[in-house]
Amino acid sequence: MHKINKRNTFALRKRPMGVSSILIASGLLMFTGHDGKAAERSASQDVGVVAKQQELSLYQQKDGDEPTRHDAPTVVNHERETTEKASVDHLHTYTRSSDTTTVSKELDNEKIYGTVPPSPRVPKDQSNEATPVKTEDSHTQLTQKPELDSEFSAIENDNKEAKEQTKHAQRPESDFSVVEQQHKDKYITREVKQAPKVVEASTEDVAPTDADKRNEGVVPDSKINTPSPRLTTHSETQATSAPTITKLDKSAVENKWKHKDPIIFVHGFSGLVGDNAPKGSNYWGGTKYKMIEELRHAGYNVFEASVSAFGSNWARAAELYAYIKGGIVDYGAAHAAKYGHQRYGKTYEGILPNWHSDQKIHLVGHSMGGQTIRLLEQLLRNGDLEEMAYQKEYGGTISELFQGNQDNRITSITTIATPHDGTVASDDLGNTEIIKRLLYEYNVFAGRTGQTIDYGLKHWGLEQREGETYAEYAKRASKSPLFTSQDTALYDLTREGAKKLNARTDLNPNIYYKTYTGSATYETIFGTQIAHPYMNIAHVLTGDLIGMTENPAWRENDGLVSVISSQHPEDEAFEFVDFTAPAVKGIWQVTPTLKGWDHTDFTGKDVLDWRRSGAELQNFYHRLVEDLVRKEEV
Repeated sequence: MHKINKRNTFALRKRPMGVSSILIASGLLMFTGHDGKAAERSASQDVGVVAKQQELSLYQQKDGDEPTRHDAPTVVNHERETTEKASVDHLHTYTRSSDTTTVSKELDNEKIYGTVPPSPRVPKDQSNEATPVKTEDSHTQLTQKPELDSEFSAIENDNKEAKEQTKHAQRPESDFSVVEQQHKDKYITREVKQAPKVVEASTEDVAPTDADKRNEGVVPDSKINTPSPRLTTHSETQATSAPTITKLDKSAVENKWKHKDPIIFVHGFSGLVGDNAPKGSNYWGGTKYKMIEELRHAGYNVFEASVSAFGSNWARAAELYAYIKGGIVDYGAAHAAKYGHQRYGKTYEGILPNWHSDQKIHLVGHSMGGQTIRLLEQLLRNGDLEEMAYQKEYGGTISELFQGNQDNRITSITTIATPHDGTVASDDLGNTEIIKRLLYEYNVFAGRTGQTIDYGLKHWGLEQREGETYAEYAKRASKSPLFTSQDTALYDLTREGAKKLNARTDLNPNIYYKTYTGSATYETIFGTQIAHPYMNIAHVLTGDLIGMTENPAWRENDGLVSVISSQHPEDEAFEFVDFTAPAVKGIWQVTPTLKGWDHTDFTGKDVLDWRRSGAELQNFYHRLVEDLVRKEEV
């Protein structure tokens, strides 16, 4: 029976989808947009209850009550054996200077796509479009049983849900202690041909996920621009006290923050934030938790960046740079010529107009936002060889972003449910022709005159011009290179697109890296994974689709992203750590998988899942920002 099911599953996965099925799937895909306006409206009756719960959990505490402490997650010690030492390979940063002039002259001369500069001619030795090196799938060969955080586990806390929510409502302050352990440095390496030793977890109530069954820390076999494997160490946890959540009055918030480096949150695919969001929507927290507002009142200097909802990681990185520093978005002369769109985009005021190396920032990305912030860091540090070669050959201006030599501006990079290695959902559904056509046709319609929401594709010509009828605009926009381009979010989210991004990015030895991952599926008797009953209904189709994929290591997922893809890029060094483990630079610190958390639970958009409360979301993000603040003190 097992063989029959496996064959049928494979056939089902490979059989072309009918038109009706695809239309249903595409409707669900559009529903996954993080503006979630319709979903939030349906839950409007619960807004008062949730707001009251948040208010109680944040600010109400009787005089004389002593702060309470939550138990820290259990730390699991993993003994690791090594077979060979690895050596550190610090990447050479590109240092180059280039004359820069104002872009006003080019803005005056530039037209809509079609009259872009000639395509760049870059010598082979200067091209930075490296072909990914073929390596064996390291994910499937590594075994590991890291600890799951029972505090977040919906599966294991069925009988404790009411108690936990009561605790959150009565205990606004949280102090997460750390289990005392000794420091032990161990060299870590990955064996490809020999199965690594399996380390059993020390707690009885914790069950490791399939994707977590890998070495606790590994160094990539090969990496573009990294000829030697990186030497990594695993620092075990020491006793320390984390900051507690405190209430600050408005004057304190305006004049003094708890930390020096601003924290910038970057949304994912289809995300709309701030003034560019539908009225009443809230990307970070939904109706359950007003994260940005609450964290600011608690004394944290946080921002929510607004970048393209459907643009590529390249476009989003350029926009994020302009959002931080201010000015007009420059997508690059060479890049615009290569893909056939406008070079310049909209103008941002800038949150750090004088951003320099002495002013560092923390970057936190949800979903595709994690890919975007990794690319921004790489461009700041190394620039782009194509853009520099193009400017040298044809003259004109070049953005400082593409010149590189701007290292030492980022303290940490944190990703939440990010498809570092891409997602099966985009491979098998999102990047198909029917979905691309539906999405881009919708953006053509959204670009008509009078629309206030910008989905981030106007540089492709998807904006109605003054004096242009809608029919004329639609005809012109339908001929945009966007419809056949790979310079899009849908392509970047595929496993092929993610591999290209991973080939040009690497770990910065001066930056702290950490990932957070959710899982909302469970294994069937046939070895496939299906959606948990509490998964966001918009993700059930894709969750089941991913759960049937050919490679078993990729089946466990959060509804959109496989657990194995969210933990870290497959070709970069990593280690499994506890939530409160000491920070280590230059290596991905992978936190325990949060069982029962789907892709939108991290942003509070699954309004039907009562198990993921606003108080729990508040707890998660307070722990996250407190961890970032501790990194500044190291």
